[in-house]
Amino acid sequence: MTKMTDEDLQALLQRQIEEAVGYLAGEIVDDRIDAMARYNAEPYGNEVEGRSQVVSPDVRDMIESAMPTFMEIFAGHDNIGTFEPHGPEDEEGADQATDYVNYIWNRDNDGFVNVHDWIKDALLQKVGIGKDYWDETLVTKRESLTGVNLQALEELASDPDIEIIEQSEREPTEEEAPFVPDGVLFDLTILRTKPRGRVACETLPPEEFLVAKKTVSLKGDDFRFAAHRCKKTVTRLIEMGFPEDVVKDLPSEETDWNAERQSRFTGDDNTQRWDTPDETMKEVQVYECYIRADYDGDGVAEMIQATVAGPGYTILKRKGEDSAQAVDDHPFTVISPVRIPHRLIGLSYADLVLDIALIKTTLKRVALDNMYSLNNARAALSNKVNIEDWLANRPGGGVRVDTNAPDTAGHITAIQTAPILQHILPVIEHFDKDSELRTGITRNWQGLDPKAFDSTFRGVNLLLGQSQMRILGVARLLAETGFKERFRKILRLVINHQDRARTVRLRGKWVEIDPKSWNAGMDYNVSIGPSAGTNEQKAARANEILAIQEKIVMMQ
Repeated sequence: MTKMTDEDLQALLQRQIEEAVGYLAGEIVDDRIDAMARYNAEPYGNEVEGRSQVVSPDVRDMIESAMPTFMEIFAGHDNIGTFEPHGPEDEEGADQATDYVNYIWNRDNDGFVNVHDWIKDALLQKVGIGKDYWDETLVTKRESLTGVNLQALEELASDPDIEIIEQSEREPTEEEAPFVPDGVLFDLTILRTKPRGRVACETLPPEEFLVAKKTVSLKGDDFRFAAHRCKKTVTRLIEMGFPEDVVKDLPSEETDWNAERQSRFTGDDNTQRWDTPDETMKEVQVYECYIRADYDGDGVAEMIQATVAGPGYTILKRKGEDSAQAVDDHPFTVISPVRIPHRLIGLSYADLVLDIALIKTTLKRVALDNMYSLNNARAALSNKVNIEDWLANRPGGGVRVDTNAPDTAGHITAIQTAPILQHILPVIEHFDKDSELRTGITRNWQGLDPKAFDSTFRGVNLLLGQSQMRILGVARLLAETGFKERFRKILRLVINHQDRARTVRLRGKWVEIDPKSWNAGMDYNVSIGPSAGTNEQKAARANEILAIQEKIVMMQ
């Protein structure tokens, strides 16, 4: 068998990208757009002019109530988890790896924001997409140097990472002359370029993640295809090492038509143009693809990484590299708060209450319309009543009536509206309880309802314990399917790519970290905060254990 040609690779990636876009553009995208509209409490589109148009913000209330708990569990302490050694030889490495990987997560990257956005995307948009990779993007820094002698100038000129863009020659001052044997100095402006060389941790917008249809898992043999679809500027692509002449010729889309992205910017002008007179800031659609295929023609499919860009799916490759590179793993980690077995994309918390939000919106509108009718009752009017006065409904306003009539009181007869609020409120309460049952987010979770004092203390604590169990169950799912995988990816990245020791401050001391000797297969145990149960339940368990220990002592 022969190695795959660029034409074959391009056709393969184009087919996979288009199938993935078609798969996600169906019901999944529609659900995510609807969830965002409900979070923003946007109108449903069934509003009637002159009637109540209130929108019940149940989706937003439920998610915002859950977020502080998840943030306390995953971002309320320095270390999210710890690496477990496989043997005695891993003890020291496991301790260092725990501190260093958490340092990378929180210090080298914005760990708090990553946790927040990753979990909130999952609660609202079905999935949270994490991306962790080794970033070797070239970083260019402009520097001005003064008083450079001839020898230093030659060293700078011979450095491949330095470009001299401005140079002026001058005579040394009286103070400088004794130290300048050549009798000449130079003032320079240089561009110093060097690779970044670090682990980058990001949370991707859900619409930027593409995955093959009917994907069950992104692990092992279940993985087939995934890609990061985003817009990058020409300058960014050049910094990433792609040829300047290739990326500058790539066409850009004039407008951003992504419906999911637009749904997040409600009220903004969604006809944003992406064209710019500055060619270096032109934005191009880029697909960073990971696919399992037999690229090298050895008869065995392996995971490869390739990048294509533009509407023609032009292959981008760095100088001296093949069009595709064999890789050990992809950088993506996907979480869903409601897992559906044998399916990658599960349900969001928003999915659990979307129907309740619509029902409560309808009930609230009916209740408000009823109250408005009670305060502004309709009436039967005779032809002796001035209609303009009656329609100009204002407090204390008069209504003119034909005074020549023998009985002026009979010209206006109120039409009674039956109040229905007492019937609607219990129905709304029913659906509130239904929402609590589905999500585990109870009103007592945020603080005791005054009505709770009418119940027994033990009953209230039992209710709190059950809601905590539901939340902690979701937290454990996120920990096992998400955080554990991401931190193991970070560990493998530093072991495989960090080529020199690094000195960082850990536990109040400066420590030199060289991960080459660490075991990349160490397990990561995620700490999800306090154990399940309320303080009363924990105290009761502690008392039971103490009683057992006392009996053991007496027996001894």
